[in-house]
Amino acid sequence: MRIGELADASGVSTVNRVTLIQHLYAAGIPSTTSDELLPCLYAPTLRSSPTP
Repeated sequence: MRIGELADASGVSTVNRVTLIQHLYAAGIPSTTSDELLPCLYAPTLRSSPTP
């Protein structure tokens, strides 16, 4: 998979996506794992209120 394809799949600016993907590759994370991981990094999160 090419960096551009991974960047398109992640949903943020191209420059930020490419930079993040380069960091993931530098950390030894393969493209197949990056492809699955990127949508999770930019997905909205549900935050619950702190419990007393």
